[in-house]
Amino acid sequence: MTYRVKRANRVLNRILKKTLGPYLVRRYRIEYIEGNMEALKPPFVVIGNHTNNWDPFILSHKISEPIHFVTSVEQFRSRFMRFVLGLAGCIPKTKAMSDASTVKSLFRVRNRGDVVGVFPEGMRCWDGKTEKILYPTAKVLKSLRVPVVSFRLNGAYLSHPRWALKSRKGKIQVNYGILFTPEQLKTLSVDEIYQRMCAGLSTNEYCWQEERMIPFVGKRLAERLERVLFLCPNCGGIGRLSSKDDTLTCQDCGETVRYNQYGYFEKENGEPRFKSVLEWNQWQLKELENMVRERMTNPEKPIFEDREVTLFTGQRYVAIRKLRRGTMRLYVDRLEFIGRDGQKAVFELSHMNGVSTHLSDWFDFYHEGKFHRAAFKNRHTSANKYFEAYDVIKRLESGKHQPEGE
Repeated sequence: MTYRVKRANRVLNRILKKTLGPYLVRRYRIEYIEGNMEALKPPFVVIGNHTNNWDPFILSHKISEPIHFVTSVEQFRSRFMRFVLGLAGCIPKTKAMSDASTVKSLFRVRNRGDVVGVFPEGMRCWDGKTEKILYPTAKVLKSLRVPVVSFRLNGAYLSHPRWALKSRKGKIQVNYGILFTPEQLKTLSVDEIYQRMCAGLSTNEYCWQEERMIPFVGKRLAERLERVLFLCPNCGGIGRLSSKDDTLTCQDCGETVRYNQYGYFEKENGEPRFKSVLEWNQWQLKELENMVRERMTNPEKPIFEDREVTLFTGQRYVAIRKLRRGTMRLYVDRLEFIGRDGQKAVFELSHMNGVSTHLSDWFDFYHEGKFHRAAFKNRHTSANKYFEAYDVIKRLESGKHQPEGE
């Protein structure tokens, strides 16, 4: 199926700007700080760091023209969502894969004089620190040769972390302005464009919060933290963390921390080992790398195993269908799925691509061109640990070592 990007509905755009936009400004106490936006006219590109589900609407509130955002193709699987996203002029893109049809759509939107919206991380951040900016974005920006407006959001992560069940009331600060002119894109190299883009979008939510200590007030503040935190720092248990209200507890050793309204951890007695989700996640990713290295010397020992997992399959723009339920195991060279009927499906990692965590609960991947999704019955399960392990395996295989502190 071929999808042709439609021009965004201007009536819908005006309605949202007069209704949803002001609501979000009040709800999240958004402060916009404008840079050099004088005499800007379409076509141009809008880019931003991605921390919150409302990011596209937060960016759109300050751009008079409709923005045609690049959106995950997974959102286009149902007819209803294709209709809604068509009204908004969204551009489908397969996650974690090069997509020539997306690039062609970007040029079509530019050629007809419209505005394009891109989140160069390719996904929402999990721990408050900007994810790696995708290098191909710099190549596309240079080729488009239209003005580029950047938005940098702070406070949006703490207002509703990707892992969280509930949003919180605090403050969001948005700095925006022209990052590149067409003349600059023409003269700068792709590397220079990439470096400047990274500098313009990179944020650390906890560095920003330490200077302000803004309370982010809400209910059940810690619930679903185990979507991102899967390794206990006290006993080393994997997938044994369980959240309730504002606490996170290891079911094996009983280690408990409380997530407070400033976004930091505290303990009833003593100091927590990690002050923030970011610190904890950076530690567990290093531990995960050590674990993967060990498994490479013992490849028949799984890295992760989860029961009561439902496997789905489908194709691009087609609703997925259920295959079976069973146990999923990740090894250093393959992903195995053993159904309740004993039948085994093996997915070689060397034939997998498009690996991602969709929303917060599903592990998605393509194997030999076919789409698959793993959904977990236990809502305390981290789907993202499979993505992180796959990323470590591929990085170690290619000899690329993650920089210190990343």
